[in-house]
Amino acid sequence: MALNTRHFFLSVVYATALSWLLLNEIVPRWSYMNYRGEFSGLGLAVALCASAILGLSVPHGKNTRAMIVACLNYMFFVPSAVYVSFHGITFNYIFSFLFSVLGVYYISRIRISVPVIASIKKEDAINLCMGFIFVALLAQAYFGGLRYFNLNITRVYEFRSLAASEIPAFFGYISSSVSSVIIPTALIISINFKRYRSSLFIVLLSVILFGMDHHKTTLFVPFILVMLYIFFVYSKQTSAIGIIFILITLFCISEFVYMRYIIDSDGIAYINSYIIRRVIFTPAMLDSIFVNFFSSNEKYYWATSRFGSWAMESPYPVTAPYLIGEKYFSDPSMGANTGMIGSGFSNAGLYGVFLYSMVVGMLISSLNVYGKRIGHATVAAVSLVSVFYVVTTTDLTTAILSHGLLLLLVMLSLFSGPAERGADNGAQTLALPRPAGH
Repeated sequence: MALNTRHFFLSVVYATALSWLLLNEIVPRWSYMNYRGEFSGLGLAVALCASAILGLSVPHGKNTRAMIVACLNYMFFVPSAVYVSFHGITFNYIFSFLFSVLGVYYISRIRISVPVIASIKKEDAINLCMGFIFVALLAQAYFGGLRYFNLNITRVYEFRSLAASEIPAFFGYISSSVSSVIIPTALIISINFKRYRSSLFIVLLSVILFGMDHHKTTLFVPFILVMLYIFFVYSKQTSAIGIIFILITLFCISEFVYMRYIIDSDGIAYINSYIIRRVIFTPAMLDSIFVNFFSSNEKYYWATSRFGSWAMESPYPVTAPYLIGEKYFSDPSMGANTGMIGSGFSNAGLYGVFLYSMVVGMLISSLNVYGKRIGHATVAAVSLVSVFYVVTTTDLTTAILSHGLLLLLVMLSLFSGPAERGADNGAQTLALPRPAGH
């Protein structure tokens, strides 16, 4: 396996910038929210060495696996290495992190066979997806979704609780699957075939669904995926992903310098708060809390999941996210959701993390196989959000049903591949104008 020197360099630069932001902005301002860390030479050395190894391990090429792993490298793994290096590394966290790296970076290399249920052409798949979206919207409207219809993004939490009290609970599964799988799939394929009117109509449907389910991901995910898809097609190397994240951190450093030193403001640096704190460092912070707590307390062994509740009795009256929300944030209503490290450890310690990591690795390998058949840019864009949720914010058993992971795999197994349509494989399937040099 050839080492990736480009990502080696980019990961080290990125880790350096993140370390500066963590110690100068995130910890001083947000320590009351359990963000911890203090500078030490050893901590910086560990952060940079770990990030260098992670960068070297990113796959070469421009296939589905390479795109997803490169994104996770900068969205989760390097930030986690930085955070725990200054926060304090425990034996259990070291092995949990190593297992997660093993699964995502290396187990994903294993070639596996994936099922092919049917061979539906992508053009027909668009109509099929739009049919599902229409049925879901009409059903949700029939059961009261229009009663609290609202497009005001600042009042989503208020209307979400009101709507949840009226709409049957099983609609949570439907709207989640539609918003995280069906709408993104239909949107990306529509763009692929230059059906731009269909694309705009699908976006309109997602806005209507947001007005009824009041989840911000329903509104924003389609736009994010379109940008990801175009980026995956037009970028020549996955190293461009690292450059983008470095530019984001440098912009956040500029915001910090402007607020703290130029205008001498002690107010919240909102870009740092929303991007660096919430997206980049919160998963690492919660993982460290979960590992710390369940290292010395009883574990769940999937007693609260749909797969294990019949066999095990939960040692706690609430699920792990709400238990951590109460213990560490003094808020019983707060769900401190975490992904394969925290959730895996809360269920079965290191064994749970190892199991989840292996499954995630095989999931990425499966997606890479579908990418060869359908188009790497298409599969990477459609699946990245689901994979990111599993790695950072959702228990794997929950993601399979509640967040549409199983539905995603089923839908990918229905599509006919480029060879069957006479198209090229990978990113070349995009029907947008090609940039010069292609």
